[in-house]
Amino acid sequence: MENEELIKQVTEKAEKWLTPAYDAETQAEIKKMLANPDKTDLIEAFYKDLEFGTGGLRGIMGVGSNRMNIYTVGAATQGLSNYLNKNFKDLDQISVVVGHDCRNNSRLFAEISANIFSANGIKVYLFEDMRPTPEMSFAIRHFGCQSGINITASHNPREYNGYKAYWDDGAQVLAPHDKGIIDEVNKISSATDIKFEGNKDLIQIVGEEVDSVYLNKVKTISIDPEVIKRQKDLKIVYTPIHGTGMMLIPRALKQWGFENVHTVPEQMVKSGDFPTVISPNPENAEALSMAIDLAKKIDADIVMASDPDADRVGMACKNDKGESFDLSQVTIGLGWDVKQKESGFFGKLFGGAKEEEFDLDVIAFLLDSNGKVANLGGDLNFSNGNKVGLQGGDIVFFNSMTYPSCTGTSSMLFPEGTSKYNVQLKINQLLAKGELIVHTGDKLTGEGDGDDEQMIIKLDSLPTKLEKIIFLV
Repeated sequence: MENEELIKQVTEKAEKWLTPAYDAETQAEIKKMLANPDKTDLIEAFYKDLEFGTGGLRGIMGVGSNRMNIYTVGAATQGLSNYLNKNFKDLDQISVVVGHDCRNNSRLFAEISANIFSANGIKVYLFEDMRPTPEMSFAIRHFGCQSGINITASHNPREYNGYKAYWDDGAQVLAPHDKGIIDEVNKISSATDIKFEGNKDLIQIVGEEVDSVYLNKVKTISIDPEVIKRQKDLKIVYTPIHGTGMMLIPRALKQWGFENVHTVPEQMVKSGDFPTVISPNPENAEALSMAIDLAKKIDADIVMASDPDADRVGMACKNDKGESFDLSQVTIGLGWDVKQKESGFFGKLFGGAKEEEFDLDVIAFLLDSNGKVANLGGDLNFSNGNKVGLQGGDIVFFNSMTYPSCTGTSSMLFPEGTSKYNVQLKINQLLAKGELIVHTGDKLTGEGDGDDEQMIIKLDSLPTKLEKIIFLV
């Protein structure tokens, strides 16, 4: 009886899509679902609405209210447009950046979104082709936009796509804007509420003019250019796994001074099907197999791989015997090298730390306005009860056992006086009393191996201009 009621509900919902507001191809697919005695596809497509949350949208592509398609993407964009027009009503011209990755339909969804924004009187900077997520974030700040979106499902399987919304600081939206946007999106009840007819005069195509500025900025955050000069012949194998990293990462490495970079030809081909891997997640050894094979063939030193939207990197290097490549060795090696360096740029690191504490996923550098490691002091208190003293100039390490979802690469500007941010590690607050509160886990990210956890960094004195925090895996 319950199943019959569910079928009745999804049937009624699906039939509402059989109107002129929806395109002929969509209607034809829905008719096939309705006619099919097996109602599994119909139920999966319509039993709920794809929810717009703080992370935006993410789901399997296809027809239906529970799928990523031009109508669910359109509703999200119309809701965001409505919120922007209310929130920035006093601005002469509201503007946004629209970017996308390599996935199937990503360009279509980006162009549809650009049309909707422009139809609502919002100027759009639309990238000419796929670009990494960090560059899209940079472009928001570069152009002084109020918001931006990126069409990507990160490292999810090929069937998925997604929609991430960002605010004027280049970070994903946080309270109170997240709730405000969600409320507006939920008001969109059908395709007739969406303004699909774009205004081409409000859409500006951008590309190399942003790439060059962004890459020049990236070059300035090199931790130690002198090391690169000494290691310029380091043999690096890089793969974008068919994704956006191919657009900028080889160029960035070259600009930094690395002269011996090799790419995996088969994976330097843009494809949303990701034909050479099971899943395009660079944290999985399987995704690096072709790069590792090439590295062994040419006797490379390091293997690098980025996910489809290039905000996550996996690395591998030889073991201590110079033999096989191990996906986990790079972060351990970085931690060990820094620990052994007792003076200079890094200073002392966690006096008395044991070697086993360096099984790391993430290394975080706190930089001041001059690009130097911030002169911090105080205690680093972990949610599991561990406590580590910080010395001025120390580097903060987040252990993967304590923070299971702390993976990825992020860089975020900290404008003076701004209190809330959202980067990959979910830095939630930078409080005036001198505490940096870091959250991670299921409650905030929807990912991770356990419950939401919290770590508080108590600082004796906060730098007057703490501008950057950079995470590296």
